[in-house]
Amino acid sequence: MNKRIRNKTFKMKHIKIIQEILHEIEKKFTISTQLIKYYRDNFSVAYFTLKETPDWKFGVWLNDNEIDIFGEHVDLIDKFKPSRTYLSFKTVDEFNEVIQIHKQPKLYFVDSLTDGNAIVDYKECYYGEEMYPVGYQVVREWNPETNLWNKFSRNKDITQEEFVNTHYDKFFEEKRKDKLIDEEDRKKAFTYFKELINVSEKIIAVGIVDGNKKGIISYPRYNIRVVVSHTTSDEEVSKLFDEINERTIEANEQLNRYDHNFVFYGIFDQLIDIKVCDYKYLTNNKPLLR
Repeated sequence: MNKRIRNKTFKMKHIKIIQEILHEIEKKFTISTQLIKYYRDNFSVAYFTLKETPDWKFGVWLNDNEIDIFGEHVDLIDKFKPSRTYLSFKTVDEFNEVIQIHKQPKLYFVDSLTDGNAIVDYKECYYGEEMYPVGYQVVREWNPETNLWNKFSRNKDITQEEFVNTHYDKFFEEKRKDKLIDEEDRKKAFTYFKELINVSEKIIAVGIVDGNKKGIISYPRYNIRVVVSHTTSDEEVSKLFDEINERTIEANEQLNRYDHNFVFYGIFDQLIDIKVCDYKYLTNNKPLLR
């Protein structure tokens, strides 16, 4: 069979199966958004959200004829795939248990956050002969003999409500602080970018490329491109390069974290060289490049 025809056949088959799964889910839930993608080699995915659980993201993987339905709270997503999410099901009947999240959103958020410790009070689990407990009454302590947090005890005075509220409040307080730090670092970074235009009269433009696009996280995040006038000599360019590079290193050291770090990419002599940049700063007597 022609390869293109075969792929088209698989695509139609996969999309039909995923649509049927989503249709079954809609019998109990309201799907707010959905996106279906087909990839070659008999692999398809669908992403969707539910009106009943607005802070959770769900997915369907169809690999050959193997189906995985999975989900995670949007604030807890690491890698969005069945092996890395809190929820993972093989059938729509199993998936229907998601209604419990609608009834007790805080409880299930914390259960995901704590790797399954919020639902049960105390339960002994085993890996081979090694026992480890889970539950909201488990107390973990540092074990000097192993240099690990693998010394366990049980505190029956800890209630589920206390456990859930403590972890929930701590998470969102840290998230609030992280947001403030992120905003502070972003402000510092862009203040530096804007001030670069005044470092030398020879500089006519500064362009910034943001490497964080389409779900990609880059480090350093930004790279800086400086455009100088055609009258700038090679000696002046070399001196300016060293100065900007030193300034950039010093400015980076003022940031609290690495999320908004930047690097000096180089010096150019044409405005067209910063056309690809996401942010552009030009001297007052120059037109904005588009």
